[in-house]
Amino acid sequence: MSEQVNRPSVLPWFGVVAALAVTVIVVAVIIRSAPVGPPQEASGTRDQGQDAAPAVPGVRAILTAAGVTVQRRLPAMAFALRDGQTLDARLPPGPFDGEFIVTFHPGAVRRAAIGAEIQGGWLMIQRKGKVLASDYAGDKPRVLLTDTVFLPGRLVTFTYRFRSDDGVPTRLRALWQPLDSAVAVALPSDGGGLVADDAMAGFALVQQLNCVACHISKDPDLQAELDINAAPILGQIGARARPDWIRKWIAQPQSLKGGALMPALFHPAELEPSQLDDLTHFLVSMGGPIDETKSAPNRDLVDTGMVLYHTVGCFACHGPLEPIENLPGFRSPGPEPGRSYTPLGPLAFKTTPSRLAAFLGDPLATRPSGRMPSQNLTELEAEAIASYLIHRDGRNTPTVKHQPFVLDGPRLERGAAIFADVGCANCHRLGPDRPMIISSLHAPSLERVSASVSGPMDAPGGCLAQAPPPGSADFGITAGQRTAIVAFLRTVPMRRSRDVPHDRLAATMDRLNCLACHQFHGAGGPERAVAPYFTTLGDFDLGDEGRLPPDLGHEGARLNPQWLANVLSEVGIARPYMAARMPQFGEVNVGRLPELFAAVAGVRAEPDHGPDFFEPAAEIGRQLVGAGGFNCIQCHSIAARASTDLPGTDLAQMVERLRYSYFATWLHDPKLLRADTRMPSFFSAGRSGLTEHLGGDADRQIAAMWAYLSQGELLPLPDGLVDPGSDELQAGDEPIVLGTFMKDASARAIACGFPPQ
Repeated sequence: MSEQVNRPSVLPWFGVVAALAVTVIVVAVIIRSAPVGPPQEASGTRDQGQDAAPAVPGVRAILTAAGVTVQRRLPAMAFALRDGQTLDARLPPGPFDGEFIVTFHPGAVRRAAIGAEIQGGWLMIQRKGKVLASDYAGDKPRVLLTDTVFLPGRLVTFTYRFRSDDGVPTRLRALWQPLDSAVAVALPSDGGGLVADDAMAGFALVQQLNCVACHISKDPDLQAELDINAAPILGQIGARARPDWIRKWIAQPQSLKGGALMPALFHPAELEPSQLDDLTHFLVSMGGPIDETKSAPNRDLVDTGMVLYHTVGCFACHGPLEPIENLPGFRSPGPEPGRSYTPLGPLAFKTTPSRLAAFLGDPLATRPSGRMPSQNLTELEAEAIASYLIHRDGRNTPTVKHQPFVLDGPRLERGAAIFADVGCANCHRLGPDRPMIISSLHAPSLERVSASVSGPMDAPGGCLAQAPPPGSADFGITAGQRTAIVAFLRTVPMRRSRDVPHDRLAATMDRLNCLACHQFHGAGGPERAVAPYFTTLGDFDLGDEGRLPPDLGHEGARLNPQWLANVLSEVGIARPYMAARMPQFGEVNVGRLPELFAAVAGVRAEPDHGPDFFEPAAEIGRQLVGAGGFNCIQCHSIAARASTDLPGTDLAQMVERLRYSYFATWLHDPKLLRADTRMPSFFSAGRSGLTEHLGGDADRQIAAMWAYLSQGELLPLPDGLVDPGSDELQAGDEPIVLGTFMKDASARAIACGFPPQ
């Protein structure tokens, strides 16, 4: 737990510390050039004027380390850095000075304490040039809060000045505590989002376009950071796609699927039909030609597939394919979608329902990048969605009669050589059962490309040219994408850090399209026309929090990292009533996300298990959870037993899922964390009305409920909830042996009951 300094009177104290710090700084200069001691008050500070909306949303950060100063945007005022990590790739690891301009809207709150949880450095909080609070924390975190300040009903601005130590973990997480709240929570963000500038957008694009497959970086760490968007495995492409589609795809991918990451490798001026034919024969030979005997969709499953597509979550990335009023449920017509969504392409021309169903069942087997994730579909669900998509596409496109395709041996050999010559082998693997083809295409290094765009120029050349010349791949990039990629390439010589959690998280979430479903500090989430497609599995109203995927802005401070890893890689489910499913992107693509979410939320990567278990407290917690207490079981299931009313999240998973700090804060003041929540507040000013339990003390009652829930699925049931499907067996004079199912143990477990001693 953090040590809290409650609204200190800091101005006289800070003057003393500043005087003492002079000696420290003099000594430190002899030892190292890094800055130490408290941050200094800036003359002509940047926030002396009136509160005003920033030109660009997010936290404006001015960072200095080892004589290098950079500016960037952060989505919120929070970070946690370990050894070797920085807030910007242009800064070397180690101590740094940071000035953070924080702007947010307080909503209806007019008075609050402003502060932060800090570790490993000095913090000074200012407003309009006035120091409100300052403090230092070493390896032990502490919470700093100002005296109560007035907040007008508009955007307000504070300046956080931070000077980090060297050799200890460094953390800062901005907090506020409204006057009528007993707890401090994360300071709201004004919506900085993920990708805050052109260079960051270019970094994400270079990852997604897999530029370093050809333009290999001389820095192995940078190469590893950028070479993560694996291209589809082609070992069985001939069994998955029709020859006509393959030929057209390799000639001009953008004509089949706008925005495709696959470039056109043949320049129109050089394109020879025989080359396309040879390469097509080679690719079709990989498991093909496709089996056309099962080319008709199952008409009996088309309507089921339509509902599933618009239920499990396909629509979030690919867009709705049917007006919402056409779906079951008697919904009112909604507005037309305004965003662009990932096109599906001409599926009826490309493949058959059976092959599409096999792909939907396990997309990661052939597309390991995770950009097409698994939706955990059963075989029947995959067949139904495939039948719907092929049937729908067939209605909207002319019928094409596919001619039998006969493989030609000499063409296969020439096609294999072309596969190596034009660069296909740079990106694509053929799988474990095929011999590797070594690429004969050699492109300039990433650093050489970076040098070519570092100075003044009329326009970039090569792949980045508006009309790529012969010998260059044509990705069909837009002018904005070109600007972003050039901006990133110009930063390559200035990169001094190889581990920037904010950048890694932003690029990963952008690559996997997480913001199609989730919000992140005000950015992303389903648009108004698409949000109604997110529904619940059942006829009950849980509000938006029961049907929409959760906001990820403070996810690292909410979930324990092991549970988040379980959700990302092991199909962990906390909301079984939500119709949309959490996709599975593959552990290799999301393995670092729990750590990165924690770092960007400003908390430690380790789990927060809260206070130690205490059996008497657990019994009190059982009573508080039950019908005679707060009656949590009215809205929450517990240990897989249904609630008495609404189907909320299972209480027995709470300790596994949530950090204790979040659990306690949520129970204290749920509406402070989520204004539209259906969760009631049981506490006011740190007390509850149930004074017969622990004197009504909120902190002790919350800790007691945590102790009770920490027993997991084996906890004794609370008062008011009886398992209707079980019979209690009691051992008499003889032991009882019962064969039964036990979750996470065995479907054939044996339970033994013995007479009481």
